[in-house]
Amino acid sequence: MLTAYKFRLYPNEKQQSLFSKYFGCSRVVWNKALELREEYYKEHKNDKQKKGLNYYDTARFLRELKQKDEYKWLKEANSQSLQQTLMDLDKAFKAFFKSISKYPKYKKKTNRQSFRVPQFFNFDDNVLYLPKMGKGIKMEVHREFPRDKVRQLTITKTPTGKYFVSLTAEDVTPLLVYRFYVR
Repeated sequence: MLTAYKFRLYPNEKQQSLFSKYFGCSRVVWNKALELREEYYKEHKNDKQKKGLNYYDTARFLRELKQKDEYKWLKEANSQSLQQTLMDLDKAFKAFFKSISKYPKYKKKTNRQSFRVPQFFNFDDNVLYLPKMGKGIKMEVHREFPRDKVRQLTITKTPTGKYFVSLTAEDVTPLLVYRFYVR
């Protein structure tokens, strides 16, 4: 069973600048992949074989995008975070086609911003260490969590300028089983 934890982050100015780069890279990758999917659908909507793109098609597009001179700055961000953005877009399309959610929208700079880190992070007391961040980020831990069972984390910035980290961890507490007897 997975459990979510949310803690407040207090990054310094350099870390805030790096977060801004990551948020921007993630937003640009989302918007470019969404634009690519829309254009592909318009061009191939009458084809009977393949009407849309999937995650693997957009991942190939991301590799090509990073090779272009005007998008070389995408290499500064953690590549796994950008791949997670493409996976999130793919999940959004699947949810849309199952009528679970609305059509995916383009991301704006003024809204809530986030990026995910699937691995290579570490915790030490109240400090979070991320790839390509250097110094640790101060974290307000108000409850204990299984540090060695964390699967992924999401860094978020609210429109008010507050930073948070959301952790997804395996719950190690045994489930209580209740038995109800009918007389």
